[in-house]
Amino acid sequence: MRSKRSQSETLRLSVLGQSIIFRCNQPELIDVLQHNYRAFAVDPSDSAIRLSYRISRSSSSNPVIGIVRDESVYLEAESIGEYLYLIEKDMTIELQKQLKHLYFIHAAVLAHGDQAIIITAPSGTGKSTTAWALLHHGCRYLSDELAPIDLTNLTVQGYPRALGLKRVPPVYALPDHCLDTDNSLHVSVDRLPGGYCSSAVPVTAVFILEYAPQLSKAEIEPASKSTAAAHIYANALNALAHENKGLEGAVSLAMRAPCFHLKSTPDLAETCEALLSVLKGIGKN
Repeated sequence: MRSKRSQSETLRLSVLGQSIIFRCNQPELIDVLQHNYRAFAVDPSDSAIRLSYRISRSSSSNPVIGIVRDESVYLEAESIGEYLYLIEKDMTIELQKQLKHLYFIHAAVLAHGDQAIIITAPSGTGKSTTAWALLHHGCRYLSDELAPIDLTNLTVQGYPRALGLKRVPPVYALPDHCLDTDNSLHVSVDRLPGGYCSSAVPVTAVFILEYAPQLSKAEIEPASKSTAAAHIYANALNALAHENKGLEGAVSLAMRAPCFHLKSTPDLAETCEALLSVLKGIGKN
């Protein structure tokens, strides 16, 4: 049974060094954010607040959730899934405005030892499922959606929000107490088998993921620098904040990190072992 709580709840986060605060009149809505952003939660401090959100719902039976950012931008969500989506979208766009020195890519990021691997692919094609599987093969979680890259020293910063899946994975059962919304499943970082990382890790390789269920085993081959640069550029989120509209950043990453095409199969264990075998070979070079 839930203990009695104040109807005015506050959650403070530190995300990529930026202080964000949420105030809400419904404890259940703060609980959802706490589940999704547990790795970023901090105690209240005197640091300058970069983003401030006020969230309200007139009653638990009212489906409409009002989201006000910095007392100027108003958003409405009609479900918990849409609520999380709108918060995530607005917050990451604002972070990109604050952190223009970072090159943001839509990608999953895992660490294996002191090596970071970036996995890019269109939404819905298996980035998060592959990330979930790799966590069962000795990897740590940095992100399943966002890769903030410092091109000066070629490191990627951890962005460990809860790992989100659109459906139950075919293998590697999910833990208890996942957040199940109307259109997604969210695994809190404290439930991830391989642990998570919030710090910066050197980029070792980029994998361009393609789901190929017709194959009997995973195929991995080097990607040309031009193909890799084009793919990275297509997945860049803040390209216009960088020189030459971000093209130079994509080329720089493709030139400095080994890039591969990864055709994955329903056999996630075999796919993970194939990827890690390639990663091991890079480490020996």
